Amino acid sequence: MQRIIKFILFALCLLGQVILAGLQAARLVLSPNLQLQPVLVTFNPGIKSDFLKAVLANSLTLSPGTLTVSVEGEKFTVHALNLSAAQRIVQWPLLNLLRGMEEDNV
Repeated sequence: MQRIIKFILFALCLLGQVILAGLQAARLVLSPNLQLQPVLVTFNPGIKSDFLKAVLANSLTLSPGTLTVSVEGEKFTVHALNLSAAQRIVQWPLLNLLRGMEEDNV
C-alpha cells in the first residue's frame, strides 16, 4: 500500500514538473533572444532497478525540453535545450522520490 501511495505522489510531482518544464521551454523558445544551445548531459542517477530506470527515462522524455537519448547500465544520456536545463536534470527533485521508492524495495 505504501508503494502505491509513493507512486501516486511521484505521478503528481511529475505532472507539476512537466507543467513547469513546459512553461520554461515555451519561454525559452518564444524569447526574442532565442538562447538555444542544445547539450547532452550524462549522469548516474544512482538507481539500480530496471523498472525505475525506465520510469525515469520516460519521465525525462515527457518533460518538455528534454529527451532521454540512452540508458546504458546506470548511465543516462539526456538531450536538453540549453545548459541550465541540463543542470536541472541532474538535480531533478523526482530523482529523490525514485531513490526512495527503490530503497523501500530492498
